[in-house]
Amino acid sequence: MTKYIRRAKFENLTNPTTGLPSGKLIEEQLKTIKNQENWTLLYIGVYDMEPFKEIQGIVALDDVLLFIATVLKESIEKHGTLNDFIGHAGSNDFIIVTQPDVASVICHEVTNRFNKEVQVFYPFRVRQEGKVITIDSRGNKLESPFMTLSVG
Repeated sequence: MTKYIRRAKFENLTNPTTGLPSGKLIEEQLKTIKNQENWTLLYIGVYDMEPFKEIQGIVALDDVLLFIATVLKESIEKHGTLNDFIGHAGSNDFIIVTQPDVASVICHEVTNRFNKEVQVFYPFRVRQEGKVITIDSRGNKLESPFMTLSVG
């Protein structure tokens, strides 16, 4: 029984889709580093996920979230250190804690790679149109851009 309790506690500390630390693990990491020197917090936001979810569904959105986690991990593996931290702070929000000297390289790589490669998740016809078209609850046609990622 103890094994299952430990597992439940761990699973509540990570995002079930991405497997990245979330909630309390992010809080603990930020508390740990707040009095240390030589670190930078990168906040990553993904925009226009809702229109994508409307046309492709939640399973496809989970694939995008896994893709984001992969992009972040690969960028940290390439440019970061063993002490860097990646967290999934919310549905479309992520954080990276890294060294200041590599922060701009990580920002550039993550942003460019996501914004370039995310289009493969859209159907061919949507890519051809260059926008996502959805219908709201009142029957109005809405046009949205493809998902984008920005880092601040």
